[in-house]
Amino acid sequence: MNCKDWLSRWHVTPSINQTYDFLDGIRGLAILMVIASHVLYVNPSASLPLRFLFGLFGSGALGVTVFFCLSGFLISLPFWKRKFNGDAVIPPNYMSRRFWKIYPPLLLSILLLTPVYIAVNGNAAGYWEAALKWITGGSVFMPVPGILNPVMWSLIVEVHFYALLPLLFLAFRRLSYRQTLWSMFSVFLLIPPLARFIYAQYGLHCSLHPQILVNFPSSLDAFAFGILISGLLQAGTLRPSFARMGPIGLVCLVITLLASSYGRISADTAAIFNNEVIHYMTMISSAMILCFVAAPGSANKFGFNLPILRWFGLLSYEWYLFHQPLFYWAWNLFGLSGGDPKIYFLRTAVPTAVSLLIAALIYRYYSLPILRRARG
Repeated sequence: MNCKDWLSRWHVTPSINQTYDFLDGIRGLAILMVIASHVLYVNPSASLPLRFLFGLFGSGALGVTVFFCLSGFLISLPFWKRKFNGDAVIPPNYMSRRFWKIYPPLLLSILLLTPVYIAVNGNAAGYWEAALKWITGGSVFMPVPGILNPVMWSLIVEVHFYALLPLLFLAFRRLSYRQTLWSMFSVFLLIPPLARFIYAQYGLHCSLHPQILVNFPSSLDAFAFGILISGLLQAGTLRPSFARMGPIGLVCLVITLLASSYGRISADTAAIFNNEVIHYMTMISSAMILCFVAAPGSANKFGFNLPILRWFGLLSYEWYLFHQPLFYWAWNLFGLSGGDPKIYFLRTAVPTAVSLLIAALIYRYYSLPILRRARG
């Protein structure tokens, strides 16, 4: 069996043309960035070059913004197709497709992880309160205790996007395609930073501890460029030459990671490379990388068609749900490494491999059958 046949066993029929399968590779890159940011660490008293190197890995959390840009493109593309063809604006089964993609793995992770959290840390009432909010969807509307897998904050942002997108397409349904495109892009690009500013005036900032607090719509600007590129592509105005922006975007993403790491370790540059600046640098870099869709074959030159990278992308959601708790438990189990490479290995490589194995099994034998059945 060749790699292509092997990978097809892990793939659900996509909602868009398989020409864009390389996007799985970009998603794989993003999840590797996120995993590295959570698992790798260094002693704060280490040398400056070493702290900078691990600050670079820590900046891999910016992979979340890459995910959001991809979601903006993929989720909005069916809307743009229907808008372009003059059909009803909301694709059939839109909400059910989102539900069956997101909810079953989330539910399974809550049911599996919550008892382990309780066994390790106690506080059964607190963990079950958080679990109940996640299971019932209350976490989308109200703060939820951050003691249960805090990485799920980004899932709240995704759900906000899933809910808002069709509402805006309905609101703009009487506008022309061009007017809708630029109105949609403007709303997503401009309203969220304005919301962040207003929330800040009242001392309300997004947080992960002690409560996960995601202030709608303050994180939704990360989807803006994905929506724009999707609309331009469907309209036929994203010429193949735009794919030349892809390699530039990769270079810009590396520069952004370097700037973020430098800002982390240097008080002199912390004010320059603050969260907002790094956020917009990541958004722009992600948008340029996404321009590979203008000539999909050009992305293959940079390895985004590699089966292993695409495989990481396919099971990225399950890996995202299960990786961080295993890291926490490994750190508690093995204690501080104290410079011992064996303990460092046990605290990093082992939970990475175990969480990947768990994610692969859950995706292959649980999530994938559900998706295939849901999509007929």
